[in-house]
Amino acid sequence: MPQFATDRGPIHFEQYGSRADAPLLLVNGFGQQLTHWPPSLIAGLVTARLRVIVFDNRDAGLSFDVAAAPANAQELFAADGDQAGADGDGVGAANETPFTPPYRLTDMAADTVRVLDHLGQAGAHVVGASLGGMIAQRLAMAHPERVFSLTSMSSTAGPMPMPATPALRAALADPAPPKGETATVERAIAHAKALGGAHHDSAAVGYGRFARAAHARAHRPAGQVRQLMAAIADGDRRAGLARLRLPALVMHGDADPLLPPDEARHTATAIPGAKLAIIPTMGHDLPEPLIDDVVAHIVALVHGANARR
Repeated sequence: MPQFATDRGPIHFEQYGSRADAPLLLVNGFGQQLTHWPPSLIAGLVTARLRVIVFDNRDAGLSFDVAAAPANAQELFAADGDQAGADGDGVGAANETPFTPPYRLTDMAADTVRVLDHLGQAGAHVVGASLGGMIAQRLAMAHPERVFSLTSMSSTAGPMPMPATPALRAALADPAPPKGETATVERAIAHAKALGGAHHDSAAVGYGRFARAAHARAHRPAGQVRQLMAAIADGDRRAGLARLRLPALVMHGDADPLLPPDEARHTATAIPGAKLAIIPTMGHDLPEPLIDDVVAHIVALVHGANARR
């Protein structure tokens, strides 16, 4: 698997499709690895004449580690309830939290620029899921010339809402993670099922089916908590999103138990001209029965944007 060096350490990435096709950069969610993108999603995008680029975010998969102790889960969720008044007008706005994140979403967005620079790409169509949607928003705000179109999926414009139940909070930052491979994989599957909602079994058709292979490739729970710290500290991005002038799509499941569909409506309202697609029965997941619909929405945005370029 290819990698390249940065001043912090390596970033691992992969490409699919023809170099002649339009580049599409996929940005992952909390703790996820490039191997979490469903193969059918990638295949559908490649079939639609897109060159798909995936990578491991910092603190996930095989990309570089950040040597800093994460806050504990209770501190994070206490802070989560205090972000409603945070200032998101601009890049890297500092917010009041009881912790200092070791990095911010602007730093994670800078990693996406490093990927594009390494590949010699002036820019790309950018699709971000969950945390990846927040990173993609920051990327578009800081480097609009590098973002040909923006798809924010299963995400929020902030401030990040408090997860509704202890099970959902644990899915983001488990206060008592198990020990041992079998127990850890089983817990990861349970978390994926909780996030995926009632309509599709994540263990069979969603992110949960990748849990065992992901654990074998890399297991970095502290990195996921540091990523959550960055998301909570980022606050509200809506004022910055209002200045964007680019083709945009906000896609969300109507059965998302972690981020209610109203989060998508707020994001779409914030971005001038953004399209809103609410996917029936989709939770906070990418289940196999809905992949064709997700691909169709992304492809329509990207090819429409290419036609206007």
